[in-house]
Amino acid sequence: MPAYDYRCQTCGQELELVHRMSETVTTSAHTDPLSGLACEGPLERLIASVGLAKSVGSSVSDGQLQRAGFTKYVRGAKGYEKAFGPDRTPNFVQRE
Repeated sequence: MPAYDYRCQTCGQELELVHRMSETVTTSAHTDPLSGLACEGPLERLIASVGLAKSVGSSVSDGQLQRAGFTKYVRGAKGYEKAFGPDRTPNFVQRE
């Protein structure tokens, strides 16, 4: 299930709640950060920015990927051979 960010309209507390996409959350019990008292004020859902690993027009070199700990496989006739990556990753992945 996805996590959503909310802000209490009464006390200003920001919350991260996990629920189904089909659910609508209007209140949630939490603690007011200033008074320390329980609060169940109305919640407003916040819009979060989405990070992109690679944007249009940019490129990432094999060296950058390798330094970041990624594994790269190169397509062959019978599967994919590892070009680089951690030892714990398989050296060959067979195509189905």
